[in-house]
Amino acid sequence: MKKLLYKLPVLLLLLATVIGCEEDKVIYDVDNGQSFAGFQSTANPLVFNPVADTENRYTVAVSTRSSMDRQVVVSVDESSTLGTSFYNIDNTTVTIPAGEFSADVIITTPASDVFPASGSVLNLNLETVEGSELSTFNPLTQEIGFTVECPTVDLASIPGTYAFTVDEFGFVLNSEFEIVEGPGENEFTMVNLSGHPNPDAGGEMNYDVVFSINPSTGSITVPKQEAWHYDTFGGDPDYGVGSVEGSGRALTCISQITLNLTHTVEAGSFGTYRLQFVKN
Repeated sequence: MKKLLYKLPVLLLLLATVIGCEEDKVIYDVDNGQSFAGFQSTANPLVFNPVADTENRYTVAVSTRSSMDRQVVVSVDESSTLGTSFYNIDNTTVTIPAGEFSADVIITTPASDVFPASGSVLNLNLETVEGSELSTFNPLTQEIGFTVECPTVDLASIPGTYAFTVDEFGFVLNSEFEIVEGPGENEFTMVNLSGHPNPDAGGEMNYDVVFSINPSTGSITVPKQEAWHYDTFGGDPDYGVGSVEGSGRALTCISQITLNLTHTVEAGSFGTYRLQFVKN
């Protein structure tokens, strides 16, 4: 199981100093001061690894030590949009051990090739920290997004025959197509991606689309290029050639590629739609 640890440095918790008359001045320190607790200011996203369960750790910290264990209670806010099948919180009550400053809330994401809807978030509330006051300087609710990552990016596995699984725009006529290496470094060509004949080239099937992959992250960039023709849909109105551009991600550990493509013609844009395919 992969483990991800997001630590909150104790020093980032803002400590309050109350200054009154000289004889009433109180300086808060790690042993004798008033204790404040909070989440880190920015939550790292939950990581979904398609081939392994992943532990994501979120730290709650306090500003003072204690000679006793202290319980931390968190809850999932009802405003969360991430489905409960996509995560498991090991325990919503965790313990800061005596003499320590922090405890981790562990959220496990399952290995799967099915992922949450884009934009889904898990909103995690900090309810109570025993013996501490919740800090007004730190968020008491963490809005946690998600990302999907394979352990490695295997560019050598990209070329091959692919089958479409999602075509939101509805522009492809092929059920399968080929991806070949090139023309440049870290570039690949989707051969006649749409399956449309090119009326400007005598009906030749030459709407190839080139994309590049970041070999470290698997992120994909699709520069603007011609990819289909409106004549294939009857040509009325006569929009002519259609172009695509966008971005995406290659999950080589499950042989899946997802693209978010913006479709445009000379008259304007049809919008951005998801295209997904898997290697046979």
